[in-house]
Amino acid sequence: LMQDYLARVWSLRKLTLRVRTDNAAAIACDQRVGFRTCGTLTRHHWADGAFHDVVLMECFLGGAAA
Repeated sequence: LMQDYLARVWSLRKLTLRVRTDNAAAIACDQRVGFRTCGTLTRHHWADGAFHDVVLMECFLGGAAA
């Protein structure tokens, strides 16, 4: 519903997000709603005393082709 609103009202064509690669539940949820992996930032996020990789994800709105 939100993706349709953003495409229709705000004329957005794509959403992007970043999530740690070790967060499999979040990645699976994002994939279920149409996001796909488009890259990885290596050792990008510092947490819990260590650097972590971050996956970049994108979702095209309004039926736009990838």
